[in-house]
Parts: sequence; structure tokens; C-alpha cells
Amino acid sequence: MNRQWLLFWLASVTFFMQSLDSTMLYMALPAISLSMHLSALQLDSALYMDVVIVAYIVAFIIFTPLTGWLCGCLNEKTVYVISLAIFIAGSLWCAFANSLSELVTARFIQGIGGALMLPVIKTVLLRITIPSLKLMLLNRVTLMGIGGVILGPVLAGFLIACFSWRMIFMINVPIAFACLFMAQTIIPDLTKCKQSFSHKGYFLIVGALLLFLFGVMTAGKPYIQRQYNLMFFLCCGTAYSCL
Repeated sequence: MNRQWLLFWLASVTFFMQSLDSTMLYMALPAISLSMHLSALQLDSALYMDVVIVAYIVAFIIFTPLTGWLCGCLNEKTVYVISLAIFIAGSLWCAFANSLSELVTARFIQGIGGALMLPVIKTVLLRITIPSLKLMLLNRVTLMGIGGVILGPVLAGFLIACFSWRMIFMINVPIAFACLFMAQTIIPDLTKCKQSFSHKGYFLIVGALLLFLFGVMTAGKPYIQRQYNLMFFLCCGTAYSCL
């Protein structure tokens, strides 16, 4: 098996792991809330259980635009290995979290690793793959991600019923270690390509995406007038992105 197909399997496992993790968390939220003894009022607030999911998305928004610049400063292989290490550390921290604030912080750390690993491995795959196979391989990687979404609820239900909600994070660890081992031998040491970093563009795109996210997240919540908040933050996000 040549290197491009090995990279395809590495990219597929990476996408599958991320999709599986996100889907299983949705199923585990009730078990997490019971384990942490949250009140009914807290469960209804966007400042509580919603933020466990949002923390990962915020990390994605902040760190994904940095991927190209980091790969230019280091290289794809180094960034991918570091992102896997961060993802493993975040997953372990999530599994052993004993409070909601600790879980949210751990999810943010986990999100940093997730934000970096998938763009990097896709970039490597596209650089190595011959042009005639690029579209086919990317489509198959996407299908693996969909497989994680389909399998996630079933696997989460089994793990929560038979073990604990903490197992939905622990299952990421052996998969990530397998990717780490594969990366050491599969990903080539590609030549670094220094890229300029636009601070203005970075802060504009991150700010716009965060405004969009906050507008969607708070839609229908009682602490902001629901008929105005979504329109306000979406308009702010649009205007900010056009600056």
C-alpha cells in the first residue's frame, strides 16, 4: 500500500474520531448533568450545559485559522503530532473532570487539538495524492466522518449504560494514540513554507464567527429578548466580517 492510501486511512480515522466524539457528547449530556448534580434552573440556562458543547466550537473558531501559519512555522507533521497530544490530554482531562467548569475548560483544550489536526492531515493528503484521486479520497474521508455520526449515538448509549459517561472521552485515547503512531511513519517531513500572518484578517474572521455563534446560541433564551438577539448578532457578524 503506497503512502497516499496510508494517509487516506489516517485522515479517515482522524475525521471519524472527531465526529464520534462530538456525537457521543450530545447523548451524554443528561448523564453528565445528573453526575454533577445540577439543578433544573441550571440545566435550562445556556450558561450551563450548552457551554460544554460551545467551548469546543469556540476553540475551533479561534485556532483553525492559525493552522496554515503554524504549518509554515513548523511543518505539517509536527503540528499534527502536537495537535494529537493536545487532543489526548484534553480527552483525559474531560474523562476525569469533577465539575462543570473543569469539564468546559477540558473541552476547550480538546477543541484546540481538534481544530488543528483535521485541516493539517487533509492538507498533507492533498499534497501527496495525485490529482486524479484527490476528489475521491476527500469524499471517502467525509464518509468516514458520517460513519462516526451514525455510530456515535449507539456507542454512547452502550458506554453510558454499561460503564459511565466518562468512557465516551476515554475511547478517544487509544484511537488518538493509534493515529500518533501512524503519523510518525506515514506523514513525510515536508518542506516548511513560511507564510505571512494577517493579524487584522485573523481577528476579523474570528470576531465575526464568534458573533454568529453567540447569536445562534442565545436564540430563544430568556435572558436576552428572543425577537432581537439573533438578528442583532447575525447583523453584527456580517458587518464585522465586511470591514
